[in-house]
Amino acid sequence: MKEMDQNRAIQLFNRYAFESNAPPCEYDKITREIVKITGGLPLSLVVIGSSLYLESEEVCDDVLAKLKKKPHKEVQEVLKGKCRLRALHLMSCKRLIKTPNFSTSFTLERLVIKNCHRLVEIDPSITMLQHLKHLEIKGCILLWVLKGAPTTLNLDMGRQSWLDSLGNLKRLSTLRMENLALLQLPDSIGEIPGLQVLSLCNSFVKKLPKSIRKLKNLVKLIILSTNIIELIDSIGELKRLEIRDMEGCKLRKLPKTIGMLKKLEELDSSICIFLEGEIPMEIGELSSLKEQNLSGTHIYEVPPSISRLSQLTRLTMGGCEEL
Repeated sequence: MKEMDQNRAIQLFNRYAFESNAPPCEYDKITREIVKITGGLPLSLVVIGSSLYLESEEVCDDVLAKLKKKPHKEVQEVLKGKCRLRALHLMSCKRLIKTPNFSTSFTLERLVIKNCHRLVEIDPSITMLQHLKHLEIKGCILLWVLKGAPTTLNLDMGRQSWLDSLGNLKRLSTLRMENLALLQLPDSIGEIPGLQVLSLCNSFVKKLPKSIRKLKNLVKLIILSTNIIELIDSIGELKRLEIRDMEGCKLRKLPKTIGMLKKLEELDSSICIFLEGEIPMEIGELSSLKEQNLSGTHIYEVPPSISRLSQLTRLTMGGCEEL
């Protein structure tokens, strides 16, 4: 490929290193030197930029010093032998139909696949990424993440089998599967002990698997605008849960076990138009609750136990016409 002009090369590098078209002021000089040394080679800029994502200025200086020892024609060898790829962002890739094979990217810690509108297949090797901490698949509108996807997309059961092996990603702490046709989560998700953030917003998920009770370190559960009708009683076992965002989902009632979530600080069930009846008395046990939003629901009674919520600073019930 032709070498990129300097301005475009700097923009490409910054997009992967800083998620911005321009670097922070203190990184400007380092950025320009790295771009100069790589000779504007796109692959070099993407790989080196990804490897420096969220790294300190000292680490960037160290990488720059190593690159200075070799002319830019030899950068490819550096990439193959010494630079560890830790972050990969595939964003708005207009022609991407299938993700690349990840089997040689064993050091990858952060993978973002976002707004790739023609993507229909995730390579099964994704479950081999034993160091992966952050996985985000968002806005891939043709990606049906389930077994037995619609035949109109010519997807057979095997092509999405990677989802069943999701539990292999033992180090995963953040899992965001948003704005895509995800119909169900596999039971194997309970085998990810360190998972702290689980977001399924704007997906087609109808229920959470029973194994979710094993996620003892889960802090954030985001199920807004999903098809979830009810929460299993065992959700009360998620003792570290602080935020539960259910805005706009199809939830019909809150489980009584909600009172077991002693660390829950935010509970948003606004615009859950199917939520009706009484709020369970057990809500008075949420000693850490600071914000609760019930606006736009059909709740008709709030129990007296709400007076025990000494930390509560905001209670929103606008549009609760049956209250």
